[in-house]
Formats: sequence, C-alpha cells, structure tokens
Amino acid sequence: MSDLNDVKLYGRVVKDAELSSSETTGTKILKFSVATNKSKKKADGTWEDVVYFFPLTIFGNYAEKMHKYLVKGQKV
Repeated sequence: MSDLNDVKLYGRVVKDAELSSSETTGTKILKFSVATNKSKKKADGTWEDVVYFFPLTIFGNYAEKMHKYLVKGQKV
C-alpha cells in the first residue's frame, strides 16, 4: 500500500501506562506517552536538545499484556 507510512519510535515512557476498559464493548485500552529527543543546531552555532512527546494507545489483549512493562523511564 503506497498510501501508508511506517513509523518507528525509540524513546522512553513518560509516566506509567494507564489501563482502562471501554464502557460499551469492554475492550481493554492502554494509554501512555513516549518521549524522544533530537539535537538541533541553533543559528549561533550551539546545539540544543529538543524533546518530542508522542501519545500512544494500545487496544485488546495486547494492552493487558503490555501494561506491566510500560512503566516510567522504560526504553521502548
């Protein structure tokens, strides 16, 4: 499929993942954020780190399985 992109994020979990269930279907939902950083050269020639935060969600049985692993500071 040429209209889809493949994205790989490497970073650390910002805070412990939050597991909940959908009220209508009962599907497990796991929400967490990953932080990544990039060094960027400023106009004056010095370098600074820029941090990016990505909110992520996992659904279903995989959400339950991953809940214990996605804790603050964990590399993912």
